[in-house]
This record gives sequence, C-alpha cells and structure tokens, in this order.
Amino acid sequence: MSLVSHALSPLLETRATPVMAPDQHGDYQAALPTEHDGQSNPNNGMTAPRSLDGYLQHAYDSTASSSASSSLTVDSVLHQIKHQWRYMIIITALGISSAADAAEMFTIGYVLGDPGFQQEILQGDLATGGALVAGILNIGMIIGGLGAGSSEGRLGRKYILLVGLLITSLAGFGCAAVPNVGLFALCRFLAG
Repeated sequence: MSLVSHALSPLLETRATPVMAPDQHGDYQAALPTEHDGQSNPNNGMTAPRSLDGYLQHAYDSTASSSASSSLTVDSVLHQIKHQWRYMIIITALGISSAADAAEMFTIGYVLGDPGFQQEILQGDLATGGALVAGILNIGMIIGGLGAGSSEGRLGRKYILLVGLLITSLAGFGCAAVPNVGLFALCRFLAG
C-alpha cells in the first residue's frame, strides 16, 4: 500500500463514493457502491473500492476491459465523430489561432526589416516605432489573457473563445490596412 493510499484510506473507507456503471442499455449512470464490506452492489454488480490503490486499479480495469472489447470499426468511428465533432472544431480553431499568433510574432522581424514598411508606416523612425510595434503584441497578450481569464467564469469559455478569435481576426485585417504606426500598434495590441 502506498503512502498516499495509506494516508487517505480512512477518508475513502468512511464514504460511499459514486461509481459510473453501465445500465442495461449501455448508458453510464452514477451508482453508489455498497458499504465497506466489498460485496457487489445489487444495482450495478460492481465491487466497492476499499483504498485509493483499489479505486485506481478498478478504474484502470474497467477502462482497459471496455476498450479492449470494442473493436475499431467504421460504425464505431462514425459514432465517435458524431458525438465529438464540436470538440474537433474547437481544437482545430484553437490550433489555427495559435499558429496565427506564432506566425505574427515571428514574422514581425521581417516586416520591420522591409524598407517600404520603414518609410511608409514607421516614417523612418525604426528605433521608437519598431520597438513599439514589436513589443505591443506581448503587452496585448498579457492584458487580454488576464481579462479573458477573469471573465470566462461569468460569460463562459465558448463565448470568450469566439469573441477572442473575432477580435484577433479583425485586428489582423486592420494591421494590413492602417496608414500609420499608431494605428498599426493599436491593431497589434488588439490582436494580442
């Protein structure tokens, strides 16, 4: 018995922990195991775990047996896609957004080195304007991250994610259309 399970065993043995168990239709329902006698629960046929090690072993065994018994078929893959397509879209959107942020952070050196950009947007002031343009994105990321993190509990993660992606997209298009360094820095701040 490990040190952690020995220390937590009084807590685990004094409470009935809900266990996820399949019903007759294959849907998982929360069920309480029987008291601390280790006998099967007549409602779900599962044995109550008696320690942290037993609980983790039980979770591993139930997962390994269910995944080993299910074969990879076209129907099972289509079933997973049908139920998980929203998560796939969110992960793809986050990947594209992260790639866009990385591209924007790494390409600013090439943009600042362009003589046309230096003359038209920075108006020849590479030291001040270039430092402003290069650093303002990081400041926007810090402030935007703090603002999004503090408001996601009230507004929801999905809303914050979509608004953040919209602001980043609009600010990226704004960076391409602005005529001077002040507006360019503002758009880069908003993109952060």
